[in-house]
Amino acid sequence: MIVNNYRHFEINVLNDNAKSVLLNALSRLKSIKYWMSAGTALGLYRNNDFIEGDTDIDIAMVGYSGIDNEIIKAMVDDTGFELIRDIYHEDMPQQLAFMKDGVIFDIYIHWREGDNYINNSESGKQTMPKWMYDSQKIINTKYGNLPFPKDPEKYFEIRYGDWKIPQNKKAVYEKI
Repeated sequence: MIVNNYRHFEINVLNDNAKSVLLNALSRLKSIKYWMSAGTALGLYRNNDFIEGDTDIDIAMVGYSGIDNEIIKAMVDDTGFELIRDIYHEDMPQQLAFMKDGVIFDIYIHWREGDNYINNSESGKQTMPKWMYDSQKIINTKYGNLPFPKDPEKYFEIRYGDWKIPQNKKAVYEKI
């Protein structure tokens, strides 16, 4: 796994800029299929807002050749988004992290492997059944109609177990 750090950055709790960063980033990525992911998806689904104490905004995409360059081209120009880190596993991008106005915007890239999609990150390996990401479910949130994995509750169950009860911990995947 190759982790590139472009610059030092502080990880802080989401601030008042989170909503505008979310909407700005999603508008820039509208030509690439994405869905709300991880804690951001959980918070928007369960609480209709970001989880209190969360430190980033998470979305995910299905990988294909050149997706990293396409994402970077859409995100980095005069918009104020700065690429702060990227993670590659076996030459395939797994995560691109951007920062704008003190808010981290993470994009996780999942790669097809048989009947699953796989993402390898510093936290470990996440495996999700193919059907979960092949189509999305649009959910009305306080930030607009946003795409989620096809079956959000099954997705949260796979990722978090008892997702209905707030936990004060990050999910850890199968170690690589």
